[in-house]
Amino acid sequence: MANQSNKSIVYKIRLIRKERDLFNDPVTSNNWDKVKKALEEDFEKDNNLIFAHPKNTTIIYERHYMRIPINGNAVLTVGRFDGDNDYATVRITIESIEGFEPYVVFEDYSHAFSKPDTLADMVKQAFNWVLEAYNLEVMLDTCEQDVDIKIWLDDNWRSFKKEIRKCPEKSMARHGFEEAYPLIKKKKAKETNKPKKKIIKSDNIMDYIVKGDKVQIVRLLHELIDGLTAVKDIVRPIRFLCDNFVFKDNKTYRLPYKAFIKEFPHLEEHISESAYNGRLLSYKQPYRNSVKYKNLEKIFNSVLES
Repeated sequence: MANQSNKSIVYKIRLIRKERDLFNDPVTSNNWDKVKKALEEDFEKDNNLIFAHPKNTTIIYERHYMRIPINGNAVLTVGRFDGDNDYATVRITIESIEGFEPYVVFEDYSHAFSKPDTLADMVKQAFNWVLEAYNLEVMLDTCEQDVDIKIWLDDNWRSFKKEIRKCPEKSMARHGFEEAYPLIKKKKAKETNKPKKKIIKSDNIMDYIVKGDKVQIVRLLHELIDGLTAVKDIVRPIRFLCDNFVFKDNKTYRLPYKAFIKEFPHLEEHISESAYNGRLLSYKQPYRNSVKYKNLEKIFNSVLES
């Protein structure tokens, strides 16, 4: 059984290379600096990590940092914050003061997620979308070690205190919440008064194309897709355009299923929403060695430069 108590659970974090060895087994990587960088850039640049439901990536969950991430030690809340504040606390520890392997603790996850594996897949997916650029990916394995959950929580906190002493300029002990609170109030007031960002709810494919000649892109899509019935062939040109940031759907660079079906209604019987979204997940590479996929660059080249 995984180590869990009071709806808290521990997963070990493994970092592997995307290539497999001769026996198709994962190859371990020690390049943890890329994971640490992903956390720090997400904190500093805002929403570099996207927490989307693994079975429906159009559902995006909010994330908020409970403290400054430092050297791979971070505490986030992930979930929904409108109404009942249904969220889980995610404690990540890369550098453990007790010498534990890198791990993540999900606390009180049942408020927002009925199954911890859903949250685990979401966290893994968020990191892998970023780590793909470095040819890396993380794996989360349920922890079989019989250690009281309080030991993991204590290790996370003491590991953070050890790391923060190395960077006093980031420490709340030095600056205090009394200095941060006025800035938080000012930011909150500014956000309250500014116009709300427009959320795209359209089912028109044109509204999601943010690059190139829209009319010609849609024309080429019809030439390539009309008449097809196999899922992998239908999604291939869509995936190519997603990989080239042609579409933008609020926080993701994808064309929503609803807009795709509105433009290609005759394909609804051939491709489900889950099958469509599954081939658009950036950390998956269903067309990695596809000659047809590579040829799409020549086909779309002129219209993307427009």
